[in-house]
Amino acid sequence: MEPEDLLPDFISQYRTYNDYITRYRVDTDLNVKDNVNNMLVIPENFKKVLKKTINGLDDITIENYQEYVVYNPATFEPIPKFTVRIRVTFFWDTNIVPAREKLDELINTAFYTMYIDKENIKFSVKDIVIPKRDYEKEFIEFFIKK
Repeated sequence: MEPEDLLPDFISQYRTYNDYITRYRVDTDLNVKDNVNNMLVIPENFKKVLKKTINGLDDITIENYQEYVVYNPATFEPIPKFTVRIRVTFFWDTNIVPAREKLDELINTAFYTMYIDKENIKFSVKDIVIPKRDYEKEFIEFFIKK
């Protein structure tokens, strides 16, 4: 007797566990919307707080966002929620760059502290960028007339 003969009919059509999981997986990138022409920007006050909170932070930009709906269990009212996926850029000489999870935690904590009424927004770091040192730019900025 084959092992497949012991499985229920609805599972036997899938030869492996991965086939079964893939068949019923929900793709979370379906509602991702790009930040076209950089229309969405991080508020300047929030960016200033983040630069003081996170050592070596140079810039933070919005790459895209994901919209999804959760339901209030008491009223079954749909509540839209948003995950803002961001790119965090550090200075070239930053020695210690926090892990992506730690950056998520720092940014979300600062956001919820500043904007207590924005419960339906959270941030997720998509990219961490550390550019290479630009010697020519440093040279020109040093000798440019001010």
